[in-house]
Amino acid sequence: MLAHINDQSKCDLKPYLTNACKGSFTPLLDLNHAPADPNRQTLQTSYVILSRVSVNYLSTTTDFKAWKICERHLRELLTDWKSRHTCCHFGHRFDTANCTRMSTVTYAMSKTILKNDSIVLPIGGNICLSCKSEYERRLIPGLTSIKDARK
Repeated sequence: MLAHINDQSKCDLKPYLTNACKGSFTPLLDLNHAPADPNRQTLQTSYVILSRVSVNYLSTTTDFKAWKICERHLRELLTDWKSRHTCCHFGHRFDTANCTRMSTVTYAMSKTILKNDSIVLPIGGNICLSCKSEYERRLIPGLTSIKDARK
């Protein structure tokens, strides 16, 4: 059960967004759920929300225990969120890349890029096939060798 806070608490996501806060506040980590298998890492709701405002959701120096989110920003970043129609990859070259075909940034992709490049890509964001291929070539060499073996 989510704990809603009705006092004058602040929404910790407000600095990243343009809309004013509205509604009650929920502790951000209360949105997470326990993994079905404790040996597997599970995508947490807080990771999705934080990735969509470019906050390092894997940070070891930031403790998100005290962070709260208002109803409006929760809806804006989770329920109603839509990725831009352009590629969200930080290395995207608009002068050369063809952006007519898109893929989606997965949790694994976002996490790998965050760990290797210290850049947050929004989970669920659009990524062009050119940037996705570059990510796979650079950070998942085993996948490239599997694709080459199939040819």
